[in-house]
Amino acid sequence: MKFDHQQHLAPLSVGILLSASVLIQGCQLVRGTFSKAPVVDEAPTAVKNRNDSPQTYTNQRNAVTITKPMTAEEKATLYFDNQFVALKKQIRISEVNHTQDKLIHIRCDADSYFIGATEIPSDFAKMNLKSLASILNEYPLTSVIIENYNDNTGSDRFNDGLTYRRSAQIANLLVLNGVNPDRLKAAWFGKRSPIGDNTTMEGRRLNRRAEIFIVPSQALLEKIKNEVAGTY
Repeated sequence: MKFDHQQHLAPLSVGILLSASVLIQGCQLVRGTFSKAPVVDEAPTAVKNRNDSPQTYTNQRNAVTITKPMTAEEKATLYFDNQFVALKKQIRISEVNHTQDKLIHIRCDADSYFIGATEIPSDFAKMNLKSLASILNEYPLTSVIIENYNDNTGSDRFNDGLTYRRSAQIANLLVLNGVNPDRLKAAWFGKRSPIGDNTTMEGRRLNRRAEIFIVPSQALLEKIKNEVAGTY
């Protein structure tokens, strides 16, 4: 999934807030992969203890341990790694995949999240989104992009309006559970960008979906930049 559809992104105002419960279930959670910074050159026999943080190298020839501060890239990676682990503990998932760098992606079945062809959230959705909000509140230095899609049943006007209202409902439920609305942006695509075959029942079901992307915020990047600058 690429974020090149800026014309559809819009900050959401908080509308009618609905009550919620606990624990995310039945969503697909996708974790971004990270490219590690290359290991710096030490003595030829230097060995990195991979589980240490910050990076620790042991020079076997001279029996001296050298500790290097974490890079900005590694700090951002660690922040997302920890958030991903927290999400995995709260979300009962069917599959975990890897996508883009510094990206956590949750895909949810709209048929489970909304009642019929409406934007009314199910009890299941309220329960799941409360749990998601609790993790977002633990890791406040991220931004959240909410996207909604539908199948090709109905007119463009109907599908655009429905997916807009569904994105708004998801945002409202997150805000109700304490997430800062300034962190949220919404996109709605109607019947565009299908991932399934709209000529089949299963394909249409796949196309009726909500996608939530967790990405680094400017605040996180600034915090890491300042921390790294302070170590040198």
